[in-house]
Amino acid sequence: MHEFAAVKNIVNIIMNVANKNNAKKIFSIDIGVGELTMLEKDQINYWLKLLLEDIEIAESSNINLYTIKGVIECKDCNYNGKLSSTLGLDHLYPVVKCPICKSDKIEIVKGDRCIVEKIEIEKDNIEDDRRQ
Repeated sequence: MHEFAAVKNIVNIIMNVANKNNAKKIFSIDIGVGELTMLEKDQINYWLKLLLEDIEIAESSNINLYTIKGVIECKDCNYNGKLSSTLGLDHLYPVVKCPICKSDKIEIVKGDRCIVEKIEIEKDNIEDDRRQ
């Protein structure tokens, strides 16, 4: 259920951007979901659609989700690159190790966040509204 909490934050970000830009309508939203967030894209999509359908300017938004692959740096062998597909990341107990030396002394470089990358909107021209 941690997807719901993440999506509430994503919706807040989307609406803050929309409000700052005087959005009249939100056409599409591009969101990168980091492989190491352990968030399920299907659940993210479900909750986004459910929460956005109650917001008039966003109710028919096209949601584009994509995966941001995990990149790590090993502090033991200096490996810097993608994770091995044989790591078997567990949704409940993720263990990330270096695919070369199997060390757990790693730093996550990329893939541990959700990123709202792009929001396509129709702007409300406030100046025109004031003239009428």
